[in-house]
Amino acid sequence: MKLVKTITVTTLAIWLMQLVIFGVIFMTRFTNINLQVFCFGSNLPETTVQTFLSQILNFLTCPIKQYLPQDWMNDSVLGMALLFGADSLVWGGGIGTLFYVIWSAYRRLTASKLHRTVSP
Repeated sequence: MKLVKTITVTTLAIWLMQLVIFGVIFMTRFTNINLQVFCFGSNLPETTVQTFLSQILNFLTCPIKQYLPQDWMNDSVLGMALLFGADSLVWGGGIGTLFYVIWSAYRRLTASKLHRTVSP
């Protein structure tokens, strides 16, 4: 049961991270559009932070996005949330299992060392 709990927590953490990154990218692009329309009148280049966050988001959505058609979601927020959820299941399953295996091995190693130091 602890494996399922670890995978669930990892999946939720990755999903929330994707939503936060998407929100930050959305808000910074919205700000750029407002500045472009009301102040500068020309296209503003993407900042390095926007580019970096876009690359992280592309990496995190890679497992599922590569199997879908290019225009499957038509730029909808619901489609992005579903994509994030499906990708979180993939990443959370793998990373959560890895966390569980490493933590279990660490606990067994610590318990065996403790048992050797207590035994006469």
